[in-house]
Amino acid sequence: MNYITMITKNNTNYSTNKQVTYIQIKMNNQVNRRYYTQVLILTCILVIMTMIINLFTWIIPCVNYLNNVGIAFGILAVILGILFLFLPKLQMKYPGNITFLIIMTLCWSASMIMIFCGLHILYVVSSMGISLGVCIFGVSIAISLKYDLTHHEIFFTLYGLIVVFISRVIATVLWFLVDDKFVAIACIAGNGAATLPIAIFLGQAIFKNGYVTFYPNYAFSAFVLFALFAFIYSDTANVFYSFFPSNLTNVSTFHTQINTVQLVQLSES
Repeated sequence: MNYITMITKNNTNYSTNKQVTYIQIKMNNQVNRRYYTQVLILTCILVIMTMIINLFTWIIPCVNYLNNVGIAFGILAVILGILFLFLPKLQMKYPGNITFLIIMTLCWSASMIMIFCGLHILYVVSSMGISLGVCIFGVSIAISLKYDLTHHEIFFTLYGLIVVFISRVIATVLWFLVDDKFVAIACIAGNGAATLPIAIFLGQAIFKNGYVTFYPNYAFSAFVLFALFAFIYSDTANVFYSFFPSNLTNVSTFHTQINTVQLVQLSES
């Protein structure tokens, strides 16, 4: 009798699990395609704004007070990001959510061009390319990956912290042994190894049909993707800025040329 009862319970549990799975699949299939479009468009707007503004980094004069102003803008951008993160009503309210994200992006971009003033445009573009490459590659893998990673956020967080720590230790050792270029390569490689799995995890949570967890909050999804891009860019640009200080001469050269032209014009007049 107990054996029959056990079989009955197992069949009931199987039917219940099957029904729950069916409901989950049905709900996941109801993700509106408009959500994906909104996320992509808003993310592209934020990233393109940042890239255009940061292209002017190398012509910003390196003055001490500008660096302090840049830090202030960076703190403001972080505060705005935290407010957006913990205010669900703001995330869902259009057009306030988009306006808020644009203001946050402008503050962060202003911070970057002031903190990294004088960084050669080659390294600015390289930092942008690395950031975009990691994000796009991670999201592409996430969409094609069948294994569900959305329930392992603690693992990915710890993984990222550990890899960044190890890369910094290796960079510190290389600092005393080899050329600065190898130190920069070690730091950038460590950043890529740490952030790529996080990009894959976020890609599944935002874009993977069947694993979407942020729907229908398109503004929050765009915010998360932009935050990942911003983190990779700022860290990579900081590596270039720290190990290639000679690039600061580009600013002085640029302004010297301007002053020379102005003096010539004044003498001719």
